[in-house]
Amino acid sequence: MATKNFELGDLVWAKMKNYPFWPAQIVNPPVVNEKLDTDRGLPKKKPSMSRRNQHFVFFFGTRDFSWISDENIVPHSEEMVNKEIKKKSASYVKAVKEIVKASRGEDLFTAGRWVPKSLRKG
Repeated sequence: MATKNFELGDLVWAKMKNYPFWPAQIVNPPVVNEKLDTDRGLPKKKPSMSRRNQHFVFFFGTRDFSWISDENIVPHSEEMVNKEIKKKSASYVKAVKEIVKASRGEDLFTAGRWVPKSLRKG
């Protein structure tokens, strides 16, 4: 299977087992400690390894993160926003509102944290 061409910051819908497609954003994977830097006694940090045919995503609404297989990720679209699901939890409704705001440039997830437009500089 070919890797999908998602880029950092892309708004997407990602599916985990037992959940509907959920609003998400492609983000950097977490930083992991590798070894101690013996000169300074501090841990060396490096990004966790990229996973083949997977992307690391931030889930709107729940603020959770996960590695998701490319086959379970689709680009954000109006069609996905309007798609009917059987049970709409409060966190799902919140997630949809957040991805719509993010698609308008109102709020976004950046540098490892959620940044409402009202708090951004510039």
